[in-house]
Amino acid sequence: MRLTIIENLDRTSDFDFFKVFDLKKLNISEELLIQILKNLIEEGYIKNFQLIVSGNNIFTSNYPELSLKGMLYLEENTSMKKAYKTLKEIKGWIPGFN
Repeated sequence: MRLTIIENLDRTSDFDFFKVFDLKKLNISEELLIQILKNLIEEGYIKNFQLIVSGNNIFTSNYPELSLKGMLYLEENTSMKKAYKTLKEIKGWIPGFN
């Protein structure tokens, strides 16, 4: 699910980490989100993105983008494919995904 969020980012507006990764909508803690994103970056699913945590502050650079590996994962994974279809249909309802 997090990969589809990255795939659907609107690059025409400023990247707002907490708007894009709304913890209430994702229903996860900030710590878990950070760990998931770090793992996705380390495993090569996300490219051109740095996530730095310093105390209570989160710093990012660039817009996160799916790597080829991330795109292939979305395409090949059946449950992710179903989630992608659902998210694609409702992406207009979520702020920042128009």
